[in-house]
Amino acid sequence: MFKRPDKQLIDGEWVRIELLNPQLHRVDLFQMTNGSNSDNIFSFMSFGPFKNKDEFDTWLEKQAELSDRLTYSIYSKRLNKYVGMYSIINIDIMNGKAELGSIWYGECAQKTEINTETTYKMLCYLFDDLKYRRVEWKCDNKNISSKNAALRLGFEYEGLFRKHMIVKSINRDTTWFSIIDDEWVIKKENIKRKLLHKFYINK
Repeated sequence: MFKRPDKQLIDGEWVRIELLNPQLHRVDLFQMTNGSNSDNIFSFMSFGPFKNKDEFDTWLEKQAELSDRLTYSIYSKRLNKYVGMYSIINIDIMNGKAELGSIWYGECAQKTEINTETTYKMLCYLFDDLKYRRVEWKCDNKNISSKNAALRLGFEYEGLFRKHMIVKSINRDTTWFSIIDDEWVIKKENIKRKLLHKFYINK
């Protein structure tokens, strides 16, 4: 049996990944959801957009109480604020696998170093520290940005689950990606090169 993820804080060069604390994180996170791009942020999510701060606060409190996942708030050291959320979900300690999901960022954090380093640190934790065998990434097949991010970060396309679920009363075909432990050494070096070159910042 593998160990269940339980890390409270993961620190990087550009991001700090903190276990969700609604009291500490709610102000910045609500600000991230409340811009002109808020509808687009949650287009492919089962939650959001949020009508007001009270609705967001209620949702955030529930996320912090979920016992089947680890939910984190992402702090950008460059922007000096919390800019989004990220979860380890579908944790299977019998088989040493988990999924990275429920990922969203405010507009200021999108297509920057933030998700690249966050995902890198999460993968290092699961593969290097916990010795997991498999990490998954799934998204709505219509979510081109998420599919591109998965491929850019080294996840391998595995297939399409047709009519996989219903989200906000709309059919969702789900695209599956994964990285397995056998290929992690090479994948890790590729992501590290991206981080070292910083070519993606502010693109």
